[in-house]
Amino acid sequence: MVATAKAEDGAALFKKCAACHVVKKDAASGAAPNLWGILNRPLAAQADFAAKYSDALKAKGGEWTYENLAAFIHQPKGYIAGTKMAFAGVKDPAEVANIIAYLRSLADSPAPLPN
Repeated sequence: MVATAKAEDGAALFKKCAACHVVKKDAASGAAPNLWGILNRPLAAQADFAAKYSDALKAKGGEWTYENLAAFIHQPKGYIAGTKMAFAGVKDPAEVANIIAYLRSLADSPAPLPN
C-alpha cells in the first residue's frame, strides 16, 4: 500500500505523532526519538535517545523495515510488548501507509519502495 500512499496525507496524520516525535534532520530528539531517516534504521538506534528506549525495544533487534514500522504504528504494544510508547496505534491500514509514505520522504535518500 505504501507505493500508492500519499505522503502529504501522512504529514497531516503525523500531527498527532508530532506531540512527541520530531522529524527534522539533525534535530535533537524530544520526548520520543527523532524519526528523520527511520526506514531501514536499526531499532533503538537514535543516538541521542539511546538511554530512553525501553528494554523491550532494545531487545527486539532488527531494522525499521516497511513491515516492522507498519506493525508498530498499527499497534505498538502488540508489536513490542513492553514498549514505552503510550500511543494506542493507527487502526486504518491506509492511514498507516500514508504515515509511512510521509516518513519515507524524510530522509536524504528515501528508502526504496518494497516490491
